Amino acid sequence: ALAQNGGFPESVAPSPAVLEAVTAPYLTDGERKDFRVLHGIFDDLDLDTPTRRARVALERWRLDDPALVDASVPLHLRVEALLRAGRHVEVLAATNEVRAATDGNAGDDAAKAVDLKLLSRRAQSLAALGKRAEAEKLAKNAAARDALANSRDVEEILAAVELGVLRMRLDAQAAGEYRTLLAALARARNEIDRLDPRIRMREAQLLADRHAMKDAAAALGEALGLCPRSADGWRLAGELAIAQFNFDGATSAAAALRRLDPMHPYAAFLDAHSNLVQDDPPAAMKALDPLIVRAEAPLLNLPETFAWKAAIEASRYDFGAMRAALDAADLVQPGVADALVICGRQLVLDRQYAEAREILSRAAQREPAWSIPPAELGLLSMQDGLEDRAVADLRAAVALDPNDERTVFTLKLAEELAGWKRIETEHFIIRHPDGDADLVAQLLAGVLDQMHTEVCARVGHEPSQKTLIDVMPDHRSFGVRITGLPRIHTIAVCTGPTIAIEIPKEGAQKKHLGLFDPLAVLRHEYTHTVTLSMTKNRIPHWLTEAVAVALEDTPRTFETCQMLTAAWRRGALFDLDGINWAFVRPKKPSDRGLAYAQGRWMVEF
Repeated sequence: ALAQNGGFPESVAPSPAVLEAVTAPYLTDGERKDFRVLHGIFDDLDLDTPTRRARVALERWRLDDPALVDASVPLHLRVEALLRAGRHVEVLAATNEVRAATDGNAGDDAAKAVDLKLLSRRAQSLAALGKRAEAEKLAKNAAARDALANSRDVEEILAAVELGVLRMRLDAQAAGEYRTLLAALARARNEIDRLDPRIRMREAQLLADRHAMKDAAAALGEALGLCPRSADGWRLAGELAIAQFNFDGATSAAAALRRLDPMHPYAAFLDAHSNLVQDDPPAAMKALDPLIVRAEAPLLNLPETFAWKAAIEASRYDFGAMRAALDAADLVQPGVADALVICGRQLVLDRQYAEAREILSRAAQREPAWSIPPAELGLLSMQDGLEDRAVADLRAAVALDPNDERTVFTLKLAEELAGWKRIETEHFIIRHPDGDADLVAQLLAGVLDQMHTEVCARVGHEPSQKTLIDVMPDHRSFGVRITGLPRIHTIAVCTGPTIAIEIPKEGAQKKHLGLFDPLAVLRHEYTHTVTLSMTKNRIPHWLTEAVAVALEDTPRTFETCQMLTAAWRRGALFDLDGINWAFVRPKKPSDRGLAYAQGRWMVEF
């Protein structure tokens, strides 16, 4: 259902295959209980051993649960709790016994006997602490590679996959192993256990990490059917929803997590992320506050808490507090760049390009084999109008991970745009392909500098760099150019120093949106460029729209006068919060139109 209709329901029914399998007569009572715990269809009567309680505590992220320190519980479960809490030094102390089989001096029998579940967690903690060489050595362990091809144990294969993921992040030459990991998971699913939800869940995560969203949603839907209480599953469902700006879906996923545990940290992270994308940092901080309070307890000091706190402070433009939060994240795990990437992405979303470049560059320096930082830098440069830099960063990212669909797609677009013809005027660089776009670009080139003079005189500010304008030949190419950008217009979009606009043309609805005055549209968008430059992109959404509408210099229509009058008489004009959300999250179809009209009125008076 997730793959077919893009929906994110609040709950998923267990797969009929799971419900049938749990009644199999050959299962012992204990096996039946273990099955129900694995598939998330247990009740409290099933949690009659420390090990079963420990598994459920991990799913609920109750890392202070007594079962997770019970000596009768398998060591890898106890170590997993330490890893999630960022207690990496304790992870290393608890996994010292795997050294004998991985120090390069052990015999073949010892190497084959290594516990990959412990090895995987030890390697992740070594990487988190910045001990990259030791972590990479463990990730390349021969037993892990053998398990991918030959193991018949699902948990062992999953541990080997985690080591493979870490290998790709630590070794710039390991990108080709992605297909090997997918093949190992497919073998585990098809030949060993079709019903184990962890296999399909790991496939979904691998696919989503590389922006193969359709396949990721399909795998996720199956995984949730196999385990409706999968915390990782609902977290991923929420992130996929946010990626589509489906905030109701993110709320549903967070609600599902809170049914697992009212204080589930994944729910807080989803709410914080969703509110940040919706430009609501106070709501994001409210969601995160309980975790910040819990961070005072060593058992619950989750590293990701500080990453999202840094992102929230970034969205408030409090860069001192942002760096303090990043420092707090580094105290827990100084060797990885996850917090830097989360924070850097938020800075890009808020168009704080200089600070974003600084933070993402730090991420790239810290983890030079990880493809995500250069990919994010390339996307940043696409918005910031730095064409050559965008291509270089995207090529570096694709070299590290040629399977990331978004990065490969964006690189192809960047290289195509770089090959377009260019017209350079005193204040603009206009890029365009051959054909009708060539004609539109040449017509615009003759009048844009005069528009610049008029707009800048009215606002009292000139941008410090030339504005890049991409003239797109049709609506499809325009859609490709702005993919992933929220708060967009239908025929043009401004990201600060870059503007994309499609040509005015009648034709098939999927290809063209009809005729319009491109200079009037560009005047509106260029006003955004000027006001964003003037304020370092720190301006309420309603105000930059209001100034742009005011500077269009078109008369207010009688219908607009009637709309404003009616809203005033009803007491339905927006307050300063309401008008901002009317652009971002309109409650009624008329809200956005009223917001434009009222904003212009507010600027005028």
